[in-house]
Amino acid sequence: MVALRYQDIEPDYFGWRADDDEVQLLEESQRELELQLEAEEEHRRTHGISPHKRGRTASSGSASSATAAVSQPTPSSPSRRQATAAAYKSFVSVPTEGEIDKLILAKKKQLLVQQYVSDKDKEQQKETENMLSTSKGGA
Repeated sequence: MVALRYQDIEPDYFGWRADDDEVQLLEESQRELELQLEAEEEHRRTHGISPHKRGRTASSGSASSATAAVSQPTPSSPSRRQATAAAYKSFVSVPTEGEIDKLILAKKKQLLVQQYVSDKDKEQQKETENMLSTSKGGA
């Protein structure tokens, strides 16, 4: 009898499939952007960071800047990264993505070796390398 009572209730009633609602997603993304801009303004006010030092223009208020930012289409993330990279000048050497990938891969390999190779195996490997290096040097 209880099953008959609930048979016509759609999953939307419980809030399922809410992620499929494009209007809701758009409103949420706009609100997220507004909150992010407000948080940035609050951070600047509390920490005394001038927007001119960071290369941004000053805005009159957080609400007006949020609505202005929402009304403009946001650039895609690759173009935003390129613009940020072009505006930012580093005085230290910054590794490229390829170098970072190589370092991450080397670290993962090192962790796997530590996990599966015993100390005895490591000693045997060092002895083998020493033997090979002496045989190449002597020949």
